[in-house]
Amino acid sequence: MVSCESVLENISALIDDDIDYPLRRQIHAHLNVCRRCAILHDTMCQMISIAGDENLFQVPAGFSNRLRSAVEKMKGPKMVRATLNGQTIAESDNTQMVDGYTYFPPESVKWEYLSPSPKQSVCHWKGTATYFHVKAGGQLEDNAAWCYSNPKPAAESLKSFVGFWKGVQVLVER
Repeated sequence: MVSCESVLENISALIDDDIDYPLRRQIHAHLNVCRRCAILHDTMCQMISIAGDENLFQVPAGFSNRLRSAVEKMKGPKMVRATLNGQTIAESDNTQMVDGYTYFPPESVKWEYLSPSPKQSVCHWKGTATYFHVKAGGQLEDNAAWCYSNPKPAAESLKSFVGFWKGVQVLVER
């Protein structure tokens, strides 16, 4: 379990979905038991929501566009890498973050490290996911990657993008 100090150090990255899965899971576990940190997290999320709602209060003309442009420039493209036991499996600056998972475009995946699995699962809004075993760096992780080859219309942007979990580390480089 992470400490309150660790939550405070990582709260912005958590809200921005710019944090690796194991740490995200630990922080969410902490938020479930620490009222103080949960209030901080909820308040920050509400502030961001309010600031983004231009109908709530009048902002100067062009302010929203200037702020959005400044934030986008600061963010810049982020290189995201998926690794298993030190071996790079996928790398891209064009990933998608959905439901807390990072999805890589198919052309960024080193398919030689993946082998088809018979496992499938169904998401009510994304469709049927097909899974892959991942073997790299001398380590095998069963069903550690998946993709939606024929997603439902709401998830069309994820078509053939690959998500990773289990022993695969997903790291964002700034």
